[in-house]
Amino acid sequence: MKVVLVGLHFSLYCLTLTEALRSDHTVAAFLPRANFLAEVGEPSPEFDVTLFEASKLRKPAFVLASLSSFSRLLKSMDPDVVHFQESGSAQCLALWTLAARYPRVLTVHDATNHPGRDSRMHLSFGGVRERLRRSADGVIVHGQQIAKQMYTLDPTVSDRLHVVAHPAFRARHVAAGASGDGDALEILLLGRMEAYKGVAIALEACERLRRRGLRIRLTLAGKGPELAGAPAGAEEWLRIVGGGLGPAAFERSIASADALLLPYIEGSASGIIAFGLGMGKAMIASRVGAFGEYIEDGVSGLLIEPGSVARLCAAIERLYHDRALLRNLAATAGERGRGAFSPEETATQTTRIYALAANRRQMSRQS
Repeated sequence: MKVVLVGLHFSLYCLTLTEALRSDHTVAAFLPRANFLAEVGEPSPEFDVTLFEASKLRKPAFVLASLSSFSRLLKSMDPDVVHFQESGSAQCLALWTLAARYPRVLTVHDATNHPGRDSRMHLSFGGVRERLRRSADGVIVHGQQIAKQMYTLDPTVSDRLHVVAHPAFRARHVAAGASGDGDALEILLLGRMEAYKGVAIALEACERLRRRGLRIRLTLAGKGPELAGAPAGAEEWLRIVGGGLGPAAFERSIASADALLLPYIEGSASGIIAFGLGMGKAMIASRVGAFGEYIEDGVSGLLIEPGSVARLCAAIERLYHDRALLRNLAATAGERGRGAFSPEETATQTTRIYALAANRRQMSRQS
């Protein structure tokens, strides 16, 4: 099967899937340059990747250039299926329309937008997502809870909706570090520092535990408005790595952590969980969205109720005092990243959806 993967974001996801698919299929990726460099690094000649400039409509020359480049790729490859990562941008809609003659599969990473910046962006191109979802030959989501959200939003998508596991992200730039070897417990919260990530809850929990004498060190790695809420005088236990991390620095921050923290107030799925599975890290996460479908409480991580500082304190303290549990959680997470959540398993499941989408398109042409 010949497949083209397209994204305005999610370059690491697309490349991970490309690697897993290419043993049995011919795969090309069409990805935004800035996002690819930020998530992956310099492209390797080992893969068929075309990079383009993602742009808003105020730079129409970039949009037209991407359409021309994409048209050439489609013409030269004549794919059996084109697999898009959902974006609410007009540029994504233009690329989607250009591929209309081919069976199109759409991966929806979030059924609804997160509050804050995502919601404001959604107001600009609110109708794009709905148009993509309704015209797709197959729709992929990464969890049963997300599928339920999708069905609630639009019941007409039900006969094209498929749940596929999000692939684990394996380290590309560093070796995965051991967990729980130091006296202090090193915990990491990384990514966009928005309110829904529970940054304030993490700060309060760690501050409480420090006052009780526990040697907890928290690293906040990323950028966003919630960094402004960091307490003064917390330099002894709080480290802030602001700005956008490059892919190597991103992986180093995970490798050096004992546990990953995801105290989300709300959410659906998370690429941080994918890294935790791929790099074998214990995780403390809220019971939101599909998180519980990737993390089994007490087996591959600890799950807590969202918004509870007390529950988060208890989970962190549990790992602080029980380093054997910490190491077991990390080991099981790594095993699952090589098993049920491996990129190879995701590719197998995704290939089945490609075949269903191609068959659906053929039947629609015959009717």
